[in-house]
Amino acid sequence: MSLHALVVDADDLQRDVVRVALSPDGWTVCEARSLAEAEEVIGRHQPALVFCEMGERDEAACLLRELMSKVGRSVPIIMMSASATARQVIEAMINGAYDLLDKPCRETDIRARARIVMERSHEAEKDAEIRLRTVAHGESGMSVAKEFDIIGRSVAIRAATSELAKALRDDHLRRTAGERQGTTPRPPTFLVTGETGTGKELVARAIHAHSRYAGGPFIAVNCGNLHAELADAQLFGSSPGAFTGAVRHEQAGLWEGAAGGTLFLDEITEAPAAVWSKMLRVLQFGEFTRLGSKRMIKVDVQVVAATNRDVCAEIQAGRFREDLYHRLSLYRIHVPPLRERLDDVPPLVEHFAKVYGSGRVRFSRDATELLQTYKWRGNVRELENVIRAAVNASLDCTVYTADLLPLLATRREFRTTGDAYSSAGGPVTEAHVTPQPPQARVLDDRVREFKLETIRETLAHFNGNVTRSAQALGISRASLYKLLKAPSLIDQSDQVPGTKTGG
Repeated sequence: MSLHALVVDADDLQRDVVRVALSPDGWTVCEARSLAEAEEVIGRHQPALVFCEMGERDEAACLLRELMSKVGRSVPIIMMSASATARQVIEAMINGAYDLLDKPCRETDIRARARIVMERSHEAEKDAEIRLRTVAHGESGMSVAKEFDIIGRSVAIRAATSELAKALRDDHLRRTAGERQGTTPRPPTFLVTGETGTGKELVARAIHAHSRYAGGPFIAVNCGNLHAELADAQLFGSSPGAFTGAVRHEQAGLWEGAAGGTLFLDEITEAPAAVWSKMLRVLQFGEFTRLGSKRMIKVDVQVVAATNRDVCAEIQAGRFREDLYHRLSLYRIHVPPLRERLDDVPPLVEHFAKVYGSGRVRFSRDATELLQTYKWRGNVRELENVIRAAVNASLDCTVYTADLLPLLATRREFRTTGDAYSSAGGPVTEAHVTPQPPQARVLDDRVREFKLETIRETLAHFNGNVTRSAQALGISRASLYKLLKAPSLIDQSDQVPGTKTGG
């Protein structure tokens, strides 16, 4: 595959040197005398490497920012200068320059830098092909989910991760076919749907990490938080004096900041109508203007949009544009609610327990089974919050059913015969219902009695020595003190042997 390199320099001889140095290695070299010419070239061919004359003393940082906004932050930019000071070199590196060459540049130095970039590009392509080939040859859904750092083994989550793998594979093939034909396909767009708390941003980050945009930034914005009157400036930037209170210099927006990477537009249906037209243009042509400016800015940005609403219903009600929906949904992935993937509760519980308990806290089997009977209207986010609260409130290394019930909502939130869901999300018959644990209060009492009896026996064995008792129980001395003082564990009538500290 031929890679494009861009050389920006007013010196005809230096441009020739770069072209002669790179051509034997299969590079297609595009030339430009100025940044304005470079912009036209970038519109036709996306470069994988840029060589650029540094220019005057104070121009380097500005030039770098302009170039990165057009080619993306993941594209290496090598600056060339005949008289750069140490300070200028440091500033260039701080502002994102990949390297700096002294002019007149030698062909061997140019070729060496380019070969490093080419090797990295080939490695990235190879890794992507291996991942996509593995998915295409039918690797299990569990492995696919693991590849995307998505926890789950249920049929529902395997279907979602298969959709994701297929979308990434299809986009890879689309881009490869375009390059063979000498065209540059538009950046892909993904629409991720699902209820609040299902993990749509997790899917967006998986798309970013497994795409050719992985080397660029990942910028997330909640469209519901965009100010109706300032959304244009927030997304696309502004020029001096564009509105009252505008800064006195050019201000880049979120779209420009995501150049070369992924922009995640969460709750896209909540975006102000004032920016719909501008969104449509940048998705279609990859260009936009800052608020208050007529200068067109080109960007290469992968967009992932997400919503918890029924988009078709929003379109019919006139609350969203149909053409914008079609531009955003080149690939569509639906994330199922947790009630449709209850088989995933045990691995999710284990994961969150490790995260918030540092691997020291476990959930009893009864506690995990109880969590599988809950409706989880808040989905994975609600489960995560419950696990975190249970771990933080845990007085020893195990979370029991009695520890969970105060953290869950009313008993009506548990699956019952008249209000249950199957793995497909619809009502189920009584034969498929997971019954509510019987006599939960009795179980709580038994757990409390067991803990109390164990503490009594241990303290008695060590003559009330708290330090040695805590060591024997496998908990900290502070945890044992909490247990001794917890009214939910020890009733006022209970008598615990006198305690003392020390060796």
